[in-house]
Amino acid sequence: MVGAGVPSLYAPAAATRVVGDNDGGSVAALAAHDDVSMSTGEVAGTGLEVVVTVGTTDITEVPSLVRVTGYYDGGATHNVGVYLYNYSSAAWELAATMLNRSTPFDYVIPAHADHADPLTGAMSLRFLHSAGTYQAAHALHLDWVSFEKVETTSQLQSDVAAVLALAIRRE
Repeated sequence: MVGAGVPSLYAPAAATRVVGDNDGGSVAALAAHDDVSMSTGEVAGTGLEVVVTVGTTDITEVPSLVRVTGYYDGGATHNVGVYLYNYSSAAWELAATMLNRSTPFDYVIPAHADHADPLTGAMSLRFLHSAGTYQAAHALHLDWVSFEKVETTSQLQSDVAAVLALAIRRE
């Protein structure tokens, strides 16, 4: 916890290539904004999916943004959906779209309280390419991922978070 209104940045704890080839790099590459990428190639016939997570974070903080620097090098009509996991609805929510590019781009993705596990503070981000055809030459290149949370200055928000955490513990 840094203080009211001051953002805390959390580096990913894990990055899993659910579908895709390891074209280099690992979760360690995502912690620094340094042009060192974790690259995942599309698999012909099945596509591409990468899930990036941050484990335990301060549960008194509220998610505000997820920052991603990277690009999807695919076809002109292909793109990658960027999803945040909603812990209240237990579902992935489309939050952004990465269009075809050949150079890194900075994405700033808004997040809210439902995007963090109320018991642990964990957050999850999913990159999913789903199209009719997949090309082995297409790839997702991620240079930096940062989960940003802020300490709330609202008593109401703090109370709601506390009640939600207690309700989930009792289920």
